[in-house]
Amino acid sequence: MAALATVGLAAPAQAATPPLPELNITGTYVTGVSSGGFMATQLQVAYSRTFDGAGIVAAGPYDCGQGNVIKFVTCDLGLGVGTLERQAEDWAAQSRIDPVADLAGKPVYTYHGYLDPVVNPLVSQAGVDFYQHFGADVTYHDWDPAGHSWPRPTASCPAR
Repeated sequence: MAALATVGLAAPAQAATPPLPELNITGTYVTGVSSGGFMATQLQVAYSRTFDGAGIVAAGPYDCGQGNVIKFVTCDLGLGVGTLERQAEDWAAQSRIDPVADLAGKPVYTYHGYLDPVVNPLVSQAGVDFYQHFGADVTYHDWDPAGHSWPRPTASCPAR
């Protein structure tokens, strides 16, 4: 009979994984890019009591398309932000969405690269105007030569 030998191989030594840092997470925020950015705006405005702030990348104002592709084209020209503001006020008064007054003072970071071929800069500006109308603390970053994407600090950008 042949004898069987068992060879035990030691697992490669691995450095201990450091623990996650202690974070003081005290708020609920929403963010998204492109259609996700529009959705983040929808959530932030409709549930302004729930969300403490938003990060909006390559998107525009609340209810921009109003459920209609034709009206989205109008919004894409940067028209009608006043109408969208009044609609949000009316819906809040009817308790269809949370009070728009809850947007006051909440941080909103909006990013739009000036080489974005998809979202017109007027649409991005309309989103900024919408939030500012309701007193949100808006930071608008629109000076990078970025296209329609999620920007990252190590990406190479074409010269202006």
